[in-house]
Order: sequence, then structure tokens, then C-alpha cells
Amino acid sequence: MQPSKIPFKDRIIPWYFVIFFVLLAIVNVIFVTLAARSHPGTVQNNAYEIGLNYNEIIAASEQQDALGWKISIDYKSPHIILKLKDKNNMPLQGASIKAVAKSVLKKKQ
Repeated sequence: MQPSKIPFKDRIIPWYFVIFFVLLAIVNVIFVTLAARSHPGTVQNNAYEIGLNYNEIIAASEQQDALGWKISIDYKSPHIILKLKDKNNMPLQGASIKAVAKSVLKKKQ
């Protein structure tokens, strides 16, 4: 069959494949761009070192649990109220708190 006698519908079938793969590449570029600009997913910057010291972290956690301290947080605009109580449900005396508020998103440079 000569090329001019092939029906038009049959001649454009290869272009369907080309269009499909071009669209697939565009979607992949969009997803890679979104992934690169979003949250990196790391919770700890030193996860390996924390993993090496896991037994010490467990022991420290058990010591803290043995103290029986209870912490409650409440928000009453514009204040955050943090209550620390001991094993007997009495307020902790002489406790000091250091708090830092951070964003989990990367800073855009």
C-alpha cells in the first residue's frame, strides 16, 4: 500500500505515542519540581548519631517517666499556657523552660 493511500486515522497513530510520552515527561518534570521545592522530609539532622545512642535515649526516657511529671499545653489567644505538674499533681517549683518556635518548611533563598 502506498503512503498516500493509507487512511488519515492510521497515519496519526504513531503521533499518539509521541504525544503520550511528551505529556508523561511534562508531568514528571512538574512532580520533580514540586518535590524539590517542598519539605525535605528529614525530622532530625543527626538521625544516625541518635540511632547509635538509642539505648542511652531509652534509659533517659525511662528516667523521665519515673519522675511522673505531667505536662499540659493550652492556647488562649495570644498566649500559650504550659503547666508542669509532679507525680503528686502539684505544680513544679523552680522549673525553667526554653522554647523555640521554628517553621518546618525550608527557607526560600
